[in-house]
Amino acid sequence: MSVNWDNLIGSHFKNKNKIDFGTILEMVSKQMESLPPVTEELKTQTRAERFLLSLPKFTPSEAWGDPNSQARLEMERYFKRVGGKSLAGKLEWLQRIQEPPGKRGPKVQRVISSLIILESLASCVNDFSDPSAGFVFEGFLAALLGGHQVSGPVSGNLPIEDIMAFSVAGVGVPMSLKLLRHGGSVKGSYTNLIDAMEKYPEMIYVVAYKTKEGGKTGAITIGEFKITRENVLDIVAHRNEHLLKIKTKIPGFDLTPDDLIAMAHTGKWEELYPILQRTAGYSRTPTHVQPAPDQEPSEDQNAPEIDVETSVLEEGLYPIIHIPPPAILTEGKGDIQWHLTQADLASRDLGAWKELAVLNIDPEHLKKVVIDYSKVLNNEIMTLFETVKELSENLNLFYIEENRNAALKRGEKAINNAQDIETQASAQVEASKKEDTP
Repeated sequence: MSVNWDNLIGSHFKNKNKIDFGTILEMVSKQMESLPPVTEELKTQTRAERFLLSLPKFTPSEAWGDPNSQARLEMERYFKRVGGKSLAGKLEWLQRIQEPPGKRGPKVQRVISSLIILESLASCVNDFSDPSAGFVFEGFLAALLGGHQVSGPVSGNLPIEDIMAFSVAGVGVPMSLKLLRHGGSVKGSYTNLIDAMEKYPEMIYVVAYKTKEGGKTGAITIGEFKITRENVLDIVAHRNEHLLKIKTKIPGFDLTPDDLIAMAHTGKWEELYPILQRTAGYSRTPTHVQPAPDQEPSEDQNAPEIDVETSVLEEGLYPIIHIPPPAILTEGKGDIQWHLTQADLASRDLGAWKELAVLNIDPEHLKKVVIDYSKVLNNEIMTLFETVKELSENLNLFYIEENRNAALKRGEKAINNAQDIETQASAQVEASKKEDTP
């Protein structure tokens, strides 16, 4: 049966401007002419986009900070492929994939692992609000560094260490993490910092600055600086010297912030820590109590604050400050903070900051990485990942499609996908065997 398209179209548009099949073809032709030509470059970019979409996707969470969680175990195989024995080494390993490959280029496993990890990092900073992103970022770094996330208060206060990196049997390297917008300040509790220095000889601060591009984070600059018992007061005094003033007057002996800094430089931490608990920034009842020899601890909870005595060590540079018993001191109401700006960290005066890596996680940049490594990620490998993705989609639709005829067609496509995957995977295994043969 022949169809008179002109009559059908004319009937449909009888109350509108006159239009026929020839007019429609002309309109379509003009639209097609306005489209950009399909060049080899466009084909390559499209293929790179499809490959990125076909890679396994993992939703980052705080669970990554728990070595025993299922979410962490799923990602562990990718994080374990990241080389380097330190934070700097692992970040450099990830950053190197952003550079054009050399003559030999890395193995395909490294390229794929790096892309999956960088996409996960992008999810950390772009798919969560700022407060939540910070916690998720802690889980990400804990997994990257083979450690565990520290959560919950310890002895009644929140520890400043967010993760214990490279941890074995619960022991590791304490790190405090800060995920900030570009230009943001590093800040934290002065009391918790002083107490942390009593617990650890040094604390590594990892600071990640986000650079926004088009409303989302396009790159992250990651660096570190160390706070030790020797330099902690230099760092506090750089912008918050008032926190180091002694709260209680001590007859015959008046310590200035400079005196305390000098004590820190000479390694007198055991003598210094009790004194720092009497500084203006410290808001907790001192835990190191050392009554004077001729003074018994008071049992009166309401006893007024009294003067304290001092005695000088013959071989020491500084006197021991006898701290009154806890009953005489009261808890501070507020949690006073120290802070440093981004400019402070980079200043020569402080000399604390060390930039480790800039990780570009912009989707357009990751697409360029795929194109740069197209010789490593050959067409066969890309096709294999794309086919696996198609298999997953077809199986899902086979089970949830309400129209059973459409569902059966999806099931048939899934069968074809599985057969193609078997063929493609077998070829890749054989090729890998040849590469590993000396």
